[in-house]
Amino acid sequence: MAEPTLTRQVLDRLGSDIVTGAIPSGAVLRTQDLQVQFDVSRSVIRDVLRSLKSMNLVQAKRSVGITIRPPQDWDMFAKDVIRWRLASADWRRQLQSLAVVRAAIEPVAAGLAARTPDHAEVGAELSRIAATMREAGERGDLDVSLDADIHFHLLILRRCGNEMLAALDEVVEQVLRARHELRLRPEHPHQVPMVLHQLVATAIGEGDPAAAEAAMRLLVVEVIEDVARQSGTAALTPLRALSTGQSGTAAND
Repeated sequence: MAEPTLTRQVLDRLGSDIVTGAIPSGAVLRTQDLQVQFDVSRSVIRDVLRSLKSMNLVQAKRSVGITIRPPQDWDMFAKDVIRWRLASADWRRQLQSLAVVRAAIEPVAAGLAARTPDHAEVGAELSRIAATMREAGERGDLDVSLDADIHFHLLILRRCGNEMLAALDEVVEQVLRARHELRLRPEHPHQVPMVLHQLVATAIGEGDPAAAEAAMRLLVVEVIEDVARQSGTAALTPLRALSTGQSGTAAND
């Protein structure tokens, strides 16, 4: 893996300090001070601040300097913000927030994917991916299993026919990678999630939106509750209700 650039190193340090509260809201950053602190050029600091501004973490105030914005202003879907929060001491809360997002969007995306003209093609590809994931999991190859799992879920988002849902693919990928990096995935796959992955693939391939949505809802909740058990996080009881609920795509069938 390539060494991070100097700009990336400084960005990760500052961004992490902001999201963890080590640099509190309202604090003022000055370019000259940052140059001295990190022993880097003005151009590096300028690039870092530009990136932080793009995520709404900081804002420029005339005659004051660069001010840290409050959490409610941050772009919580920014890839770096998610990563920094997951790497913080408050990672359980971030994981729960992301879990709720998954439970809200992935069942809908699965139902929509089953409605697309190429649903049979998508379903066949999903079945192949599910088989790869199962085989890798059974031999304990967590890296291959993770890649297949990410491919499975992102394929559904990207082929569901809704560009807004597709744009959330990085959010879902972050959740899946975080589970792996936090060692919250079993060494060998549990049977229920494996069966549910295949049920999702089959329902999409058969063009059955209600079944695809229901299977995905069960899958997401099953995985989330497994993570909660392994991480010691309080059970996300509201999500269990979603596993038997009806959303718009299924209700219209």
